[in-house]
Amino acid sequence: MGTPDEIRSWLHKLSKIPTMRKTDSRLDRRKKSVLDEALEIVRHIGTAERDWSAGQMESKLAHLTNNIHESIDGVYEARRISGQTWGSPSPAVRAWLRGRK
Repeated sequence: MGTPDEIRSWLHKLSKIPTMRKTDSRLDRRKKSVLDEALEIVRHIGTAERDWSAGQMESKLAHLTNNIHESIDGVYEARRISGQTWGSPSPAVRAWLRGRK
C-alpha cells in the first residue's frame, strides 16, 4: 500500500518551511530535522516490520511539530499544517497507519 496523498502533501508542505529542515537553532538542538523524523516514521509505516501500533505512529507524526520551541520561525505554520492533517485523519490515512488497503 502506498503513502496516502494527504501524507505526501503534509510532508511537502513541511519541507517548504526552512525550520522543519534544520537540525540546529539557537533554541532547539536536534540530531535530525523534523522533516527527517517525519520521513523516517513514514518509511517505517511502509515496512512489514511494525513495532509500533497505529496509534503510536499517528501520535508520533501528529506531535512532531509540537516538540519545537514556539518562538522559532515557522513553527506555528507547521503546527497549523499538522493540525489539518492529523486533527481528524481520513479513513485512508487510518487504514494506511494500520497497514490496510
